[in-house]
Amino acid sequence: MLRISQISDYFFIAYNWLCAQRKKHPSSSDIWDFKRAWPEISKDIIHSFITGKYHLGVQKRVRLISGETIAMWSSQDALIIKVLTLKMERVLLTLLPKTVYNLKGNGGRMKLVSDIQKASLRFSFYYRTDIRSYYNSIDHCKLMLLLHSRIKNKIILG
Repeated sequence: MLRISQISDYFFIAYNWLCAQRKKHPSSSDIWDFKRAWPEISKDIIHSFITGKYHLGVQKRVRLISGETIAMWSSQDALIIKVLTLKMERVLLTLLPKTVYNLKGNGGRMKLVSDIQKASLRFSFYYRTDIRSYYNSIDHCKLMLLLHSRIKNKIILG
């Protein structure tokens, strides 16, 4: 079960992360209104999270200067997703292999290059994968069963 002080820590870290991530967003971005309102709305957001009543909104399509269109969560939803990520990282990182290099603590790109150089003496061929739409192809029932076996907090699972 999450303690109130632990939840406050997660929200503090997530809020600072969000502000840093969106500091160069244009004046039309919702981050500026969100930051202004944070002192008044933070307690309500945290309360709705703790009680399991928070629901993510719909992503907004945003056109970048480059012309590319991306989907973006509202600042409030991005904050909640970051809080969930912080909580779930602690549980799930212990279950994933150290060969998933892009995970925090697994060495990153430099470790990957080093391991490839060491293995190059044993192998003739290598391939890199990047599965497009990977998350859309996940069986969500199996995923939830796996999460239920590892995470007991109903709020986080919700």
